[in-house]
Amino acid sequence: MAREFCTLSTQQALEELQTPPEGLSDAEAAFRLAKFGKNTLERKRMPGVLEIFLRQFRSLIILILFFAALVSFFLDDILEAGIILILVILNAVIGAYHEFRAEKALDALKKFQPHEVKVLRGGAESIINSEDLVLGDIVALSAGDKVPADGRIIDGARLRVDESTLTGESNSVSKITDALQKEPTLAERKNMLYSGTLIISGRALLAVSATDAQTELGKVYEKISAEREHFPIQKKMDEFSRRLGAITLLGVAVLSLFGVFLLSYTPTEILKIAVAQAVSFVPEGLPIVVTIALALSVFEMAKKNALTRKLQAIETIGIVGVICVDKTGTLTQNRMRVQRVFLDFADFEIGESGKVACEGKPADLLEQPHFVELLKTGVLCNDAVDGDSSKHHEPVETALLEFALPFGYEKKKLEAMRQRTGEVPFDPKNKYMITMNRKDEKTHFNLKGAPEVVLSMCSKILKRGKAHPITPKHKKIILATTEKYAREGLRVMAFAYKNAERSKTIDNDYQFAGLVAFQDPLRAEAKAAVQKAREAGIRVIMITGDHCLTAQTIAREAGILLERGTVITGEEMERMGEKTLLRELARVQVFARVTSEHKLKIIELLKKRGEIVAMTGDGVNDALALKKADVGVALGSGTEVAKEASDIVLLDDNFSSLVDAVEEGRHSAMNIRRVVKYLFSTNFTEVLFLFIIIFSPVLFGTYLPLALLPIHILYVNLVTDGLCDVTLATEKKSENLMNKPPSYFKGGAFFSPDVMKFILATSLVSFTLLIFTYFYYLEHASSIGHMRTVVFTLLSFMQLWSAINARTASKSVFEAGFFSNRYLVGGIAVSIVVQLAAIYHPFFNEVLKTVPLTLFDWAVVLAGSTSLFMLFEIIKYFERRGMSIIS
Repeated sequence: MAREFCTLSTQQALEELQTPPEGLSDAEAAFRLAKFGKNTLERKRMPGVLEIFLRQFRSLIILILFFAALVSFFLDDILEAGIILILVILNAVIGAYHEFRAEKALDALKKFQPHEVKVLRGGAESIINSEDLVLGDIVALSAGDKVPADGRIIDGARLRVDESTLTGESNSVSKITDALQKEPTLAERKNMLYSGTLIISGRALLAVSATDAQTELGKVYEKISAEREHFPIQKKMDEFSRRLGAITLLGVAVLSLFGVFLLSYTPTEILKIAVAQAVSFVPEGLPIVVTIALALSVFEMAKKNALTRKLQAIETIGIVGVICVDKTGTLTQNRMRVQRVFLDFADFEIGESGKVACEGKPADLLEQPHFVELLKTGVLCNDAVDGDSSKHHEPVETALLEFALPFGYEKKKLEAMRQRTGEVPFDPKNKYMITMNRKDEKTHFNLKGAPEVVLSMCSKILKRGKAHPITPKHKKIILATTEKYAREGLRVMAFAYKNAERSKTIDNDYQFAGLVAFQDPLRAEAKAAVQKAREAGIRVIMITGDHCLTAQTIAREAGILLERGTVITGEEMERMGEKTLLRELARVQVFARVTSEHKLKIIELLKKRGEIVAMTGDGVNDALALKKADVGVALGSGTEVAKEASDIVLLDDNFSSLVDAVEEGRHSAMNIRRVVKYLFSTNFTEVLFLFIIIFSPVLFGTYLPLALLPIHILYVNLVTDGLCDVTLATEKKSENLMNKPPSYFKGGAFFSPDVMKFILATSLVSFTLLIFTYFYYLEHASSIGHMRTVVFTLLSFMQLWSAINARTASKSVFEAGFFSNRYLVGGIAVSIVVQLAAIYHPFFNEVLKTVPLTLFDWAVVLAGSTSLFMLFEIIKYFERRGMSIIS
């Protein structure tokens, strides 16, 4: 409905809304409020603690552990079942805690709050809450007001609006009251105002045509409320869980059939063996360690101003291959600054610190005879306020006042001496603004606007301290300079002035004072961050609604646009077919003049190419693309809708914080990979060992006693491994994390080649040591309990050395620092103490069926376990020299 209002006249719009010119009556407004409801977006309810807690049980690995606990309860192994359940619940508590903290932090950032608005009701002005606005209400708006609903402008003057949050257009937009001939795009509806946008200057009467969810803002908000696709890490974890579950169930089924029908085990014996096998297959500690590793990264990212809403977003950000970044506020400082001044046919460059240079040499603008007049004109022909850098004013006007301040010119003081008596407001058709200021009975006219327009109104030019007639040659030089500035991505304005005594007309006979060029400067750290991303194999693509030249300049300055890179505009995108655009995506580095639909299409096509994509955005227009991206990254200063659609929020709006988040994601992925290597080397060893013993009647012609009871396997998996895997997840960052391509991390932890090599090598060596020890003690041990205690202790100690081995892929542990991970050292120390208690404390002797060991037993355990560590140090030595022993 709102889209049709732009083609109606003001009278037709009021008739369509059934609103009289004096506004709705209170009774009619109350009726419509009851019928249509309040003007408020129904916020997506923040999930409660219990809901977040229950969400942690979606993993299939968790379900497998529940199954193992259930069987243990059935077999009266209450201790085993209890330990498994405690682990599962602990995992859920940790995950829920961090997710709830992130949701609470995000809720504190939300900014859509009701505010008071001025409405016309029954011919009188009233102040009401914005939530009580109804269709047909007439709202009075002025500079600084936030538009509370969508509507048709029925009256207005000098109206300029910041619609950047909705359309992506960084410049303010002039509005009109005339009906449009055809139904244009959202950004072209010059006679409409939209909820959430900001009045920069002027005034307006707005006839409300849409409220709450029917507004353009509300439509986007509803679209992003749906559940997003799973993160790549979630998909990988689910896929891994399904496969592991299938293998476990198949293994248990095969074992049960063979055990009962071929090996003559009793049903109770085979169930106990099946539980032992299931416990061996499943890495009980993996879910909790993955959660802890991701949670640690959440804390680190928070220190760097990146708020993570979903734990899984951490690892996903680590494998992104493309970052689509907005220009304004992320790469740039989101504030206009005077960059160049063209005065007396000289080009002056103003540095970030305020230093001035002309032709590479230091210069003083105050020494230029006409600079003060140029400065006064810029300050007086200005609607901004000293010291107010908010978005309530035109950015270039604020920049002019900030530029004038160090030279001693304040608008308030200057207007006290030269009081404004009249003005011609800026109009997009005329492209100029004039103010009349009076001093000593004289009226001074101050003019600013587009250079070609201002030049057409000038008859003289200031040169070398005097006014000279302006010539075509002068104009040619000035326009050439204007084009030069524009090619550099600068926004250019011309300034001129005159006294009333010299002219009776308002639109001619001015003296040209000079040009001022503005730019939203690049953030100091942006270029280094882009380079860091490139070294990490990540493509950075700028996507902006700004002009092509501006986008190119900033992209080159930031190091995004290189020699062979291409720039594509939204208009060019629309002319391209999908196949052509897919092909061009391999080279494109900048998209300019794009709409929200273009952004969404870019993300979809990049994902179609198989890319993992991160996208930054701050406006309502970015929300759908943020939701579609693998990782949506909102700016802290952005809209609530953008934050709601995101996975990560950059509290400082800084691109370098996003690159730091990528590094943290990679760090998290590597620590998870270390833990997977460690845990599965244990599990594979246990499974191999268990199968050999179970099938002993076939292999050796006799039944051999179990070398490890289910409680021993559970103890190693939960206590020994449990202390080491958690501390292994705290390993410090590798120095070369950002020198590897995303493909190195894309394989994930489940299972990359280096992970598989480690698991197989560790499992085979450990299995060999265990099987020899088993058979030796089967013959020489004083009892079966004695044999099991030695094998159990050897497995535990080998796992301690395996944790140390898993820290590095090829670097020697001594080079990395044997004690550099103090948490792991502490975990190993505690594991040793707990293992000693398991062997020598009477209570654990009873529960674990263990016996005290002799000195000879300890010599076997220490020699066997240490040999595993030394063997891996030798393997790493050859790996560093390019000779892979394990291929």
